[in-house]
Amino acid sequence: MRIAVVGGFPPDKEGEAHYAGQVYTALAQDFPVQIVCLAHRRSHSVPCVELLPNLQVRRVTSPDHRWRRHLAPFYLLKALRKLQPNVVHFQAPHKSLYGGIYGEPLFLLLRWLRLRGIPTLITLHSLWTEQDFALLAQERGWSPQKRNLLASLYRVSHRQYAQRATRLSALVSGEQNPLIDRVRNDCNIAQPIYAEFHPCHPNPITPAQQSQAKSALGLEDSLLIVSVGFVRPDKNFHQLIQAVGRLQPRFAQLHLLIAGEPRGVEGQTYHQTLVNLRQQVPDPLRIHLLMEYLPDERFQQLVQAADIVAIPYTRVMGASGPMHHAIGAGKPVIASDVGQNLGLSEVCALFRSGDVDSLTLTLERLLENPAVRDDYSARSEEYARNHTWAHLAQLYMRHYQELLAEVQG
Repeated sequence: MRIAVVGGFPPDKEGEAHYAGQVYTALAQDFPVQIVCLAHRRSHSVPCVELLPNLQVRRVTSPDHRWRRHLAPFYLLKALRKLQPNVVHFQAPHKSLYGGIYGEPLFLLLRWLRLRGIPTLITLHSLWTEQDFALLAQERGWSPQKRNLLASLYRVSHRQYAQRATRLSALVSGEQNPLIDRVRNDCNIAQPIYAEFHPCHPNPITPAQQSQAKSALGLEDSLLIVSVGFVRPDKNFHQLIQAVGRLQPRFAQLHLLIAGEPRGVEGQTYHQTLVNLRQQVPDPLRIHLLMEYLPDERFQQLVQAADIVAIPYTRVMGASGPMHHAIGAGKPVIASDVGQNLGLSEVCALFRSGDVDSLTLTLERLLENPAVRDDYSARSEEYARNHTWAHLAQLYMRHYQELLAEVQG
């Protein structure tokens, strides 16, 4: 079976790139298939590389170019005609990386594939609700007209993806996630949307590994909360600083480390907001701001060192990579009760989104009682064991085999 994948691939920074790297490596290792990933051209990436005898990455699209990104379907069409795949899998095509606003130029390519009888699977990596659009409009000062236009285009584009693809899947957090039904209803999508549970890499951190990671950070003997993500207002790091500031007098060893890359002017402005807030807590030296892009090794070090991983985001349209990495490491996770996080309500300690009092109380409950932290660690470890990248690779193979059977039958 020849599988063509359209989507990012490491070392691209997009979340779906890391996701693709994990799952297609597992798929290539576990099944006798040929996989070619048609990824993005980037200055730091070679045009073509063979990672395994049956896994190759080719860089064909130009997402960072002002107008060439709109020509993505033509670059992909040229590559697909040469490859002659049995199945084409699109990872997160609903982005301006492929032109338009939600990747609309790809509609032409999907139609060509359908006419050629080549089945397609699309994995959506984010599910937006009306509340998400309202929050984003509030953060960025959009007019009601702009918000309504973008929300309307979102609904139309996702109906088109559902109609043009052979099968549609959505990446979600947890098995009891309400977002698929909500988005199907909002977008008036008649076709089924299959659930794709974000996997974990089960690798519980030992006390010795945690101690070593803390020492490398210069935070020996600390009670450490770690929160990571691109630095912008919806990550809600400011309320996390406020909550930890309230708790510092009670917990003398409590430290908070926030790490991530500020994106654009908005990110830089928010960074300065965090710097200012840091000066207002009782002990600013116990609030650490690491404002830079985190390569995998650095990110893993921070998670290993953490006693608690915090995901305080106010908008969670896509499954959080940092959250699932923390779950795989067996860490207790605290998260806002919004969007994708709702699917992990039995695994993570959820607080009321945007409510600093609720955040403070939830953190306090975990900080003052090691048994509660141990309980949430055990929940993480159990979830990770049952939701691995190998499990997702098996799901993909079932999709591909069913799609081919439909075409041949």
